[in-house]
Amino acid sequence: MRNFRSWWLWPLLGMLLCAAIMGLIMASAARGRAADAAVAALEGAGLDSAVSYVGLQGRGLDGLGGDGLNVVLEGPAANQDAAVQAVRSRDQIDNVEYRITEGDAEPAPEPEPDPEPEPEIELAPMGLAAAAAGGAIVLDGTVPDEATRESIVSSAEAEYGATNVTDNLTIDGDSVGEGGELVITGEAESEAQKTEWISQASVVATAGGLDLVDRVTVAPIEQSLNDLFELEPIEFDVNRATIRSESTATLDAAAEMINANPEVGNLLVVGHTDSDGDEGANQALSEARAVAVVAYLVETGEVDADRLASEGRGESELLIDPEATPEDKQRNRRIAWELQS
Repeated sequence: MRNFRSWWLWPLLGMLLCAAIMGLIMASAARGRAADAAVAALEGAGLDSAVSYVGLQGRGLDGLGGDGLNVVLEGPAANQDAAVQAVRSRDQIDNVEYRITEGDAEPAPEPEPDPEPEPEIELAPMGLAAAAAGGAIVLDGTVPDEATRESIVSSAEAEYGATNVTDNLTIDGDSVGEGGELVITGEAESEAQKTEWISQASVVATAGGLDLVDRVTVAPIEQSLNDLFELEPIEFDVNRATIRSESTATLDAAAEMINANPEVGNLLVVGHTDSDGDEGANQALSEARAVAVVAYLVETGEVDADRLASEGRGESELLIDPEATPEDKQRNRRIAWELQS
């Protein structure tokens, strides 16, 4: 009698098994439709060559969950918005996750470029000061008479251009002595630039009957090059030593800076990577990228090959450790400069 009373359990188990099988079939079909829809959306938007369909992610049966099918894409940061919008518009898809490929992380806002270095000019003890910035000069202070004022202003206008001179000079014959010094200070990028600054200041000093005091220094070339490369980092193709076209202007500027300082010793170009991937592969990549920079400077920038050497240090000298964000990794992928002893 007991077996007779429980006979209905077998059909019930059969129905549950059929329902489970049908659920799996429907889930598989839904996954296939979502994958096809994602690929078709990328093709329709013309992004299939740049953005890759990676797969599905979510709760439930391999991406089929209460919130629907979630598609994972991968590609450059520049294509993120267009790809996500195109794929998300399909009815078969609820959400899209976009993974930015290595080397294409959204760059941090670029800092404002530093202005071209200009000298600061000071005249003492006459009480006259002049500061030049961005190709303009502002004259402040006190001079003994109108003739001195006119002489200094006209000489400054001849050197910097009349529209670039601001005259704030005052005349007070009782508050200043005779004679004085023109003191020029600042940090030039090269000896040639320092010579140009001194030449301009000499004209103004002569016009005011002043002795010229030179306190201009020349920035170490490796410092200037590192400042340049930090402001405008050299970009390479992902996991390759191919220099991207947008970085050639920075390399051209570096070549010009090196060639303007022939008296400086030999320079070492050092390649660095982030900590992603195999340590040995990173070491080899850093060496190849340093070699590529040297090759460009010699072949295109006409830098004497004997003045340059290259070295790779892989992930051994991270600027930021640990790397918490894509921006951290991007800063660690860099080219640095050292002056060889």
